[in-house]
Amino acid sequence: MDENTAAYGRPSTPPRLIVERGPISPSELLINQPEIRVGRSSANDLVINDPEISRLHARIVAYGEGYAAEDLGSTNGTFVNGVPARGVTPLSHGDRIEFGDTSAIRFWLAEEEAAIPEPEWDEAPPPPPPVAQPEAALTPPPAAAPAWSQRRLLLGCLALLTVGCLCGVATLFVLDAYDQGRLLYCGGLQPFWELILGPFGFNPLCP
Repeated sequence: MDENTAAYGRPSTPPRLIVERGPISPSELLINQPEIRVGRSSANDLVINDPEISRLHARIVAYGEGYAAEDLGSTNGTFVNGVPARGVTPLSHGDRIEFGDTSAIRFWLAEEEAAIPEPEWDEAPPPPPPVAQPEAALTPPPAAAPAWSQRRLLLGCLALLTVGCLCGVATLFVLDAYDQGRLLYCGGLQPFWELILGPFGFNPLCP
């Protein structure tokens, strides 16, 4: 106990520390000794099994004619009614003492006749169950099938056009080589070939 802590005077009925939130053991503790140590270590009077709590986090001590909370250099701090406890912070009946963001206790004087307060849970209520969607809404739109059909149709047309061009070129080569091209150039298409190939000096040997 430091020089700011007065001599401990045991009241007729000890006050209590009531757990409101967090993995704190035990859930209720009588302050029947000069000092109550709080922390993650099992050697403390109030053990908080939480990695966010320091091994020796804080203490509740007799202070003057009452009691006070004191942070012991913890990592995540100690708060009294939402205000950081800097040094020795005197406690009044009903004060809420928080250790970090996860655990909280209530300081309760036995002389007071008010009822024990209900725990103030900070956790948000569980979300409502998901609403079942109708089967029609879950069916993906059939947009990909028409696009694929159009693509296949286009590829088929291109393939037919390519085959037709190749067959036409092959036929021209065959007719050009057969009987010196007379079948190709001397028939009914002779005026066409003379018009197209004449400027290039083409003169088929037709009978």
